[in-house]
Amino acid sequence: MSSEGIYVLYGSQTGQAESIAENIHEAATELGMKSSLLSLRKSEEAFETITAMQVPVVFVCSTTGEGEVPGNARKFLRLLGRKTHPENLLVGFRYALLGLGDTNYTTFCGGPKTLERGLKRLGATSFYPTGYADDGTDLELVVEPWIEGLWPAVESLLKRSKEDKSHESVPSVHDQIDVTSEENNLLDKLENLTVGIRFLPFKESALRELSGSVSGTLPPLMQPYIHYEKSTDLKPTYQAFVPYPVALDQTLTKADIISIERLTADDAVKTAYCATIRVGNEFIYRPGDSFGIVVQNPKAEVDWLIRRLNLDDKCDDLISLSVDVNRKKKLPKYLPNVATIRQILQNVVEIRSVPKRAFLRALFDYTASEDDKNILRRLCRKESMDDFIKSIREPNLNLLDLLASLPSCQPTFSLIIEHLPRIRSRLYSAASALEATPDVVKFVFNIVDFPACDGRMYARKGIFSGFMDDLYKSGRANVTLSVFRTNNTNFRLPIDVERPLVMIGPGTGVSPFVGFLEALQSLNISNTKTWLFFGCRHKEKDFLFRRKLYDFAETNTLRHLVVSFSRDQHDAAEAKYVQDNLRLKRNEILSLLLNDRAIFYVCGDARNMARDVRACVLEILSEEMGQQDASEFLTSLVKDGRYKEDIWT
Repeated sequence: MSSEGIYVLYGSQTGQAESIAENIHEAATELGMKSSLLSLRKSEEAFETITAMQVPVVFVCSTTGEGEVPGNARKFLRLLGRKTHPENLLVGFRYALLGLGDTNYTTFCGGPKTLERGLKRLGATSFYPTGYADDGTDLELVVEPWIEGLWPAVESLLKRSKEDKSHESVPSVHDQIDVTSEENNLLDKLENLTVGIRFLPFKESALRELSGSVSGTLPPLMQPYIHYEKSTDLKPTYQAFVPYPVALDQTLTKADIISIERLTADDAVKTAYCATIRVGNEFIYRPGDSFGIVVQNPKAEVDWLIRRLNLDDKCDDLISLSVDVNRKKKLPKYLPNVATIRQILQNVVEIRSVPKRAFLRALFDYTASEDDKNILRRLCRKESMDDFIKSIREPNLNLLDLLASLPSCQPTFSLIIEHLPRIRSRLYSAASALEATPDVVKFVFNIVDFPACDGRMYARKGIFSGFMDDLYKSGRANVTLSVFRTNNTNFRLPIDVERPLVMIGPGTGVSPFVGFLEALQSLNISNTKTWLFFGCRHKEKDFLFRRKLYDFAETNTLRHLVVSFSRDQHDAAEAKYVQDNLRLKRNEILSLLLNDRAIFYVCGDARNMARDVRACVLEILSEEMGQQDASEFLTSLVKDGRYKEDIWT
């Protein structure tokens, strides 16, 4: 095996695996290794790379659908799986694999495990234990230590000593920026930043409890690589209908908001709305599909961040972004070549994202106060992740919370856009059917509130739900959105629409089933075995689509509507949750599964409801056939497409 370096190959559906692969590739370069980065979409080139066996390969692969490899890796997997390959084709090939998955779904890391089986079948050998990162808890809990341990394994494999590595020294950030130690001036400035958001005084931040002296080793610092200068171009770069690159393959559609209807009572614990948007006749979707909405960061938060970074005087000037010519890096594809600072902060990067520890490490060198440095050292030190998880990850702090808590931290704009991810589109399930309303789509959403506490320095709502809540309260609905359709082929009505259906969707999880039932009603399908299990807190406060569901039942489109209300007073024998009603209907459930070959659909909360429903179905099956057989039968249901989930965390 050659000692020339490594290849990093990735299969990515949403961009997460790609981002991690890029980080590994860049870290290898920083460590003085030769590294090549390649998407598995280039299947033939990737296959030639592994069969040549010249260098070790690091794979990063995510999971999509029901435990499948990402779309851009499927052709590569087919090449790998050809039966004409000799069994010893990859004997001598060495690899490492980092898999991404979510334990809230039935099949955890199914995609990476399928990839690894294909490699091992042909004789490949791993040189480093495979890592499985769980998005249901926190990917970083596995990703960060896995990458840290990767380098000694690579060094050992390439027979290079750590002392011989040409580790690029990082110049002191203090040589590049002006970090003042006059803390009183900084505190005055922080207290005067009033641009439509009320922040807590920095001394009330929960992070201040971490300001005591602490020992610990800081992780290596990646050298900044993005630069910007005033642009001579006359206009920013555009894509479709939005003034920034959204890094989407899909075509964007302009959609006018027709109405926003409140579905819950004023005193309900959660506020839910149903929005109707006009998408036109060319926007083709099927019940079960979801669609994305392009969002912007709230203007008040962007204004605060601009002022906090001392960018008021140039935030609306066009700038051009470039990469240090001495660095083997590329400008992230979602960043525009030409834009204004305000456009980038509002439309391109997610300023609400939870900072990673590498970001906190970078902020350390832009911080003057020892107390503030102690906080950052404790949060990003290599010896422990406990403080980071408890103080940053669990309360979902963002960059603004950090800068409001650390008055002497003064990062540059370049540093921030290097570490903030692209802003994510928000996905919603269609609560309507094309057959019933050809040119409109309906969708349901809850208002998500984040109070100022536990380190959060200001109260906020979800980015899109807060925007829609403001529209509803202001009485305005004449707003145009940019949307795109996604194909959810794993969560659709069967071709045989008269096949028995069991739909389980408490709360807003009922949304796609409204679309299912609208489609069946429009087709005049009177299925004798359609079941819907719905649940909410209170019958009179948050029974979503109550009238509509009863109408479906009255017209026999829905034959069995089974409801539960967890907070209403009821007898001990009555159901509180949807899984309680499943138990009460265990005989019918068994018959539907074993005799009628019904299809089960589960939609809603992944962490509690979906897991409890799955356990309940397994329990019902176990009483009939035993634990082992029940587990194998449920696995076969998932594999055969008879147990489908559309769930979220």
